Amino acid sequence: MNKLLIILSVLALSSIKAFAWDGVATNTIAKVDAPLNGENYGFRVYLDGLPSLCGNTQNWAYINKSDDNYDAMVRILLAAHLAGRKVTLYSNRAASGYCHLGYVTLY
Repeated sequence: MNKLLIILSVLALSSIKAFAWDGVATNTIAKVDAPLNGENYGFRVYLDGLPSLCGNTQNWAYINKSDDNYDAMVRILLAAHLAGRKVTLYSNRAASGYCHLGYVTLY
């Protein structure tokens, strides 16, 4: 029983980082950018009044065309922007230093 408890504790503690985000920010969308190249920070989103979305100096987060669920995330973000609805953006700081979107919640 003790071994099982130790194993479960180790697994639980090791999985905490899997659910951690460098940035979690909620607000309405101020603007979106869509550069010509879908792999050059392909779709960028800015939230109203927030200077940083994942602890860096940039006030935007991105998703690239090759990312999983790109089309759905872009549609959700555009719909939220047009409707003036709040979103929560979950992002991690990429190797480039910019905020890479990993999850979006629409309210």
